[in-house]
Amino acid sequence: MNNTYKLGLRGKITLSLGLMIFLSLLATSLTSYYQSQNVAKRKVMELEQSKLSLLKHGIEGALNEHRNILMSLQAVPAVQGIIRARANNGIDPISEDTLEIWLDRLSTIFTAFLLNHPQYLQLRYIDIDGNELVRVEKNGDVKVVSGDALQNKSGSLYVTETLKLKAGDIYHSDVNLNREHGAIQVPHVPVLRMATPVHSVDKHLAGLIVMNLATERLFSGVHSKVNEVQRYIVDNRGYFIKYTGLRGSVWVNAELNRV
Repeated sequence: MNNTYKLGLRGKITLSLGLMIFLSLLATSLTSYYQSQNVAKRKVMELEQSKLSLLKHGIEGALNEHRNILMSLQAVPAVQGIIRARANNGIDPISEDTLEIWLDRLSTIFTAFLLNHPQYLQLRYIDIDGNELVRVEKNGDVKVVSGDALQNKSGSLYVTETLKLKAGDIYHSDVNLNREHGAIQVPHVPVLRMATPVHSVDKHLAGLIVMNLATERLFSGVHSKVNEVQRYIVDNRGYFIKYTGLRGSVWVNAELNRV
């Protein structure tokens, strides 16, 4: 009886030691697993941050290119011809061309530009009173808007804010969904407006040049894939501009959606 009892005790001790060793190994394995998982997640985040940094530089580079294009458009000779003709009863004292001729020349320049740059949707020259003098837009085809279809935009934020700027400065609007006849265009087309003031050669403010840029190409690198970090863009007020989930990209109305 005594020997059997001692043998049972040894067995219990052995079993207990075995169980302790097993639990210790299990704890060590779980700790190692979670540590490796954390290291892997940290590496993924570091990689994502690197990608986002490259994406940021790419977007900034593209915006600089759009700014340079805008400044080039406001410097074309037709703009100064319009300014001179409007200041001299509709006749340019240098070329003796009429205001209508200069407006037609600027419309031709804007048309050629939109035909060769698919990411741009609209170009306008607006005077200091907010009147559209030249407006060329793309909605499938490129067309010149004229006559009664030209509008007064004096109450628009991009007009009032741009006219406050110094020569060479550029206004950037919020990214909003494009509207056609007051209604949001479907499928959604996110648009960024960029504008710069126009001055005469003697430094008098004469108006502004406005371009509407479709931002799909600008933000094309913002996308999400399975098992990767989801990406989205917000403005400086916390409004969504673009959200990308596993089912694709969603462009949203910035005024209705917040983080």
